[in-house]
Amino acid sequence: MKLPTFKNGIHPEESKHFTESLPIEILPEPEEVFIPLQQHIGAPCKPLVEVGDMVKVGQVIGSTDAYVSSPVHATINGKVIDISKYHTPTGTRTLMIHINAVDEEEKEFTGNVTEVDWTSLTIDELKNRIKYAGIVGLGGAAFPTHVKLSPPEDKPIDTFILNGCECEPFLTADHRTMLEMPKNVLKGMAIIMKVLGVKKGYIGIESNKPDAIESMQNAASGY
Repeated sequence: MKLPTFKNGIHPEESKHFTESLPIEILPEPEEVFIPLQQHIGAPCKPLVEVGDMVKVGQVIGSTDAYVSSPVHATINGKVIDISKYHTPTGTRTLMIHINAVDEEEKEFTGNVTEVDWTSLTIDELKNRIKYAGIVGLGGAAFPTHVKLSPPEDKPIDTFILNGCECEPFLTADHRTMLEMPKNVLKGMAIIMKVLGVKKGYIGIESNKPDAIESMQNAASGY
């Protein structure tokens, strides 16, 4: 407690102006991908495919029975070229599935997508779908979301807060999402509140995002 320190920390430029007015874009599909089998805290996944297999977008290619874990999916239609350890951006080596894209005319998604009325699903069904989808937190640990949505029974939750603050410099992904997809954001919030059995929800947005505040207020007026 006696270590030298300084008051108030540092306050760098927000630098939001570079991207806050630019719409979300979808990146072009790569010719190859290296998909790590551990993209989250908890147990690593085991490969469900073999070298030479053909895979489709959205197909589960790695999973485990461990509770604290999350399956990984193919991000392109293609052929499994290799399953080996490769270096990650952090300098570590982890098992990855190397997939080469197929011919151009075969790249479009051909998997089965079934629309389901989420309001008709039970809490356990919703959590299973969240787990199967491989949804994890976007923090450093990438904590599996289905685990977060399973609090101890003796720790009841009475309020859900959706964090739309996005304080970090440069980042505007949340800002653009609230502008372009406010109904999807509210739908996700409603699903989480159902899973947690919560009736009271708040959305926190910084005052430097007045357009996002207006967008979310307009979308929420129907609730």
